[in-house]
Amino acid sequence: EVIINPLFVPSGFSPNGDGNNDILKVIGGGTQTFHFAVFDKWGNVVFESTDMSEGWDGKYKGIDLPTDVFVYVVEGSFTNFQVFKITGNVTLFR
Repeated sequence: EVIINPLFVPSGFSPNGDGNNDILKVIGGGTQTFHFAVFDKWGNVVFESTDMSEGWDGKYKGIDLPTDVFVYVVEGSFTNFQVFKITGNVTLFR
């Protein structure tokens, strides 16, 4: 059985206030449970949410993080109860 993943996480974003790619969000839908976490290169959680409409603005504790590569994990289940876990890297551009 081929399973098509209806979720997408961009490979980069630029939270510079210009209105384009300012917030990193998981794109898609059909989730029943959802957890999105972003980690720095030392494994510290810099963002997490269980609300798919919420995204990361490139800040940690209110401070802009510099250009760097971060690791993300998206996990949960779809409305058909299929469990998913997606991992990858995202580049924050300043």
